[in-house]
Amino acid sequence: MAVLHGDVKALDSLLADDATILWGDGTADDKASTLELFRSGRLRYRQLEYDNTRVQMYGDVVVVTGKARVQAQSGEQALEHVARVTRVYTRKQDRWRLVMRQTTRVEPVTDPSHDATGQAKAQEAPARQDDSSVIFFSAKHLDSQNPHIPRGGARHIPS
Repeated sequence: MAVLHGDVKALDSLLADDATILWGDGTADDKASTLELFRSGRLRYRQLEYDNTRVQMYGDVVVVTGKARVQAQSGEQALEHVARVTRVYTRKQDRWRLVMRQTTRVEPVTDPSHDATGQAKAQEAPARQDDSSVIFFSAKHLDSQNPHIPRGGARHIPS
C-alpha cells in the first residue's frame, strides 16, 4: 500500500538502510534514491495487484515471490506490464525491513488455452485460485500468520 499511495514516510520506515531495489527496466536504486522517486512524484503507481504469492520463511529472513500487474507513471512515461517480483525481508531491531526487491517484466501467457492476460479461456475449467492471492503483502500479515515472529512494529511492504 505504501508504494501504491506514494507514502514516503511508510516506505522510509519499511526500507532497510542498505536496501537495493532492482526495477523491471534493469535500473537499480538504494533507499535514498527510491524515496526520492516517490517524494518528487516522478514515480506514481495507479494499480499494483499481486497473485501467485509465495512466502518462504528462513528464521529472520522472509522471501516473497509472485506475479504483479502494474500500472504506473514514471516521469512522462506510462507503464503497464506484468512482472515477476522477488522481495527479501529481514527482521532488524524487532521489525521486518525490505532489504532487496527485484522485478522482472514478463510477457503475458500465450498458451492457446489462455487469453492474452494469462487467464483460462471460458471453455476451459477455471484455473485454481491461489489462496495466497493478495492486493498487498504486509509484515503485519507475517506477524499474524506465524506465532514464531514477534508481534508489533509491522509496516506495509511494497512491491
